[in-house]
Amino acid sequence: MTKGQRACIVINLYYEEERQKSKTRQIEAGEIYGVSKEKVIPDLEQAISEGTTNEKLAIKAGVGKSNIAYLLAVKRSRPDLYEQVFIGKYSINKAYTTMKLDEAPPTTEEERQEELNERSTQLSVRQPLQLSADINDYA
Repeated sequence: MTKGQRACIVINLYYEEERQKSKTRQIEAGEIYGVSKEKVIPDLEQAISEGTTNEKLAIKAGVGKSNIAYLLAVKRSRPDLYEQVFIGKYSINKAYTTMKLDEAPPTTEEERQEELNERSTQLSVRQPLQLSADINDYA
């Protein structure tokens, strides 16, 4: 089983539950520490121990939290790619990269050539490095 498949299983089983818990914590925090409330020092140790939804899911799946974030983005935007990760045909990174490439605005060959010309002009404008010391000073 690939790490992408493990992550998909964990997301399918636990994501909605963890998301609801997170929303509940946000509402409670707003009621306690929100605008026009008496200023109370928050319990930072509790906040650190709870972690984010991505962190919790990553621990359960045994993958990095960025992999979970990428996979959730793929699930929201491209369920077809998410399915490919679930069956093991695509890696998390391949699905995410494909999704991002598909989201990129289409460019024509002329626009690409213009961008390359712009870059080459910027490179040719740079001045060569000038050394202040003469090499003979070190002889």
